[in-house]
Amino acid sequence: MGDRVRTIQHKLKQIAEAVEATKFQEAALKKHMKYAVNGKDLTGRLPNSIGNLDSLIILVNVTNGTQNIGRGVGLGRGNALGNAKHKEHSTSTNSVFMGSSVKLLNFVGFLLLFLISIFLNGYCTELAEDEMGRFDQVMKMIMEYGKSPGAQLAVSKGGQLKYFKAFGVANRETGEPVTTNHVMRYASISKVFAGTAILKLVQEGRLTLEDKPFVFLENLEPPRGAIVDKRLLDITIQNLLQHTGGWNRTATPDAGRFDVSLYASVSLGSPPPPTPTETIRYIKGLPLDFDPGSAMVYSNKGYLLLGRVVENVTGMNYIEYLQKHILQPLGMRGIVLGRSQVEYLEHNEVRYYGLDGEDILGVSIFPGQGFVNLSYGYYDVSSADSAGGLVGSAGDIVKFVDHIDGLRPPAILKADMVSAMLNAPMPEKRSGKGNPLYDHSQGLHVFVSVDREGKVTSFQHDGGAPGTSTYFMRLMEENITFAYLLNTSPLQSDFEYAAAGNLSEVARSIVNWPHHDLNTMQSHLQCSHMH
Repeated sequence: MGDRVRTIQHKLKQIAEAVEATKFQEAALKKHMKYAVNGKDLTGRLPNSIGNLDSLIILVNVTNGTQNIGRGVGLGRGNALGNAKHKEHSTSTNSVFMGSSVKLLNFVGFLLLFLISIFLNGYCTELAEDEMGRFDQVMKMIMEYGKSPGAQLAVSKGGQLKYFKAFGVANRETGEPVTTNHVMRYASISKVFAGTAILKLVQEGRLTLEDKPFVFLENLEPPRGAIVDKRLLDITIQNLLQHTGGWNRTATPDAGRFDVSLYASVSLGSPPPPTPTETIRYIKGLPLDFDPGSAMVYSNKGYLLLGRVVENVTGMNYIEYLQKHILQPLGMRGIVLGRSQVEYLEHNEVRYYGLDGEDILGVSIFPGQGFVNLSYGYYDVSSADSAGGLVGSAGDIVKFVDHIDGLRPPAILKADMVSAMLNAPMPEKRSGKGNPLYDHSQGLHVFVSVDREGKVTSFQHDGGAPGTSTYFMRLMEENITFAYLLNTSPLQSDFEYAAAGNLSEVARSIVNWPHHDLNTMQSHLQCSHMH
């Protein structure tokens, strides 16, 4: 930064010499043009790379009667352009400068402002880049801890995408690096899209949270000879959103697993893998593990069922409805339904690497394939649609989450629906209780954290599958959203808690956010010191 200051000073000197060469008063310029570089109060407040620059004030203030020819430009620590921390000192004169002298001073003022805008742009860029670089560092630590070959991280502030970077490799065999144009599996973050679609239908009056999904789907026949649990008719839409429908994945296998897919196909006499509707037919013949609404246990079954509710209400395929009525109106076309087999992956999709970056073999759900990498056949990604079937980028997750409540306009959900999403109470009995990442006492299709006074501090969701680890969090008070995607499944039990904690701390520490919005690729000269 010292070099920039010296460059500006040199340019100012050249301007002064050019003016002095004219017949106009050198004294007038000395009297009415001031510049100062002050570096007293910066220690410990700004990154070391900034040096001791605290403020740069350039003032050309010459008045002719009531006409103000010059302007003051100041940069104070943390202040916006033109709002200097230090008091500006100026003098004025009633001297009359005729013709070319006034034009000269106008030119000098304009040129000075142009030069200082260049200087400030460099200052702001270095300041913001230095702070945003903290995300690079923590993301590399997360990848090392989780043994992930590749990753993406996206961060927004106030609904504007400020940071979106890719790390590592998309394909270890070819060495292809991950880019921000790559897509990865979302796993259970897909549930947030399904839940939002449901709440949009509730908002439109086409559903209520008290509606009974198995009443909608009464025409779906269970496997022959199955006994239907009467409590299925007690399950509500809200139960499905909150994982309180009555299924305990530790007692009976959950949807999306090899065994459930195999059982469904065998019981229905259809070739594997089963379609989402076939899986629901199989589930309809299983007994519940607890009364609906009495406990909370995470369940893929409930969200697979929600996708069928969307189809029943709209008359459209779930993915078609999501894309046509929610994503595309927001300009989001990069989120699609994923596939399992490597030969059917999207052209810009990463490769996936089992557990802790190592390939693990298992029996494929696809007939005739035998043992395969778990990432490419343990379950059928496309059949998991509303429960875990989407692929896209980390940037698209952040953008979607910011659109849910209108932090980035337009809002998908209105204020009352957002309030329900964040504040709907959960049963006292819930799995994961005592775990700071999973013990959430309220919320619908997102997990909500509150402080001691009951104020919502964040909402979040994670996702995991063979070769996939995903997470997003919205920090409410700070209006920050971040999301990461990994192309492996870390085995550490505390991985997500550690990753989310580190990223949220870095996000809260940023003072000087870039002014650009990477979603629109627009940038400005000013620093954005956003609260």
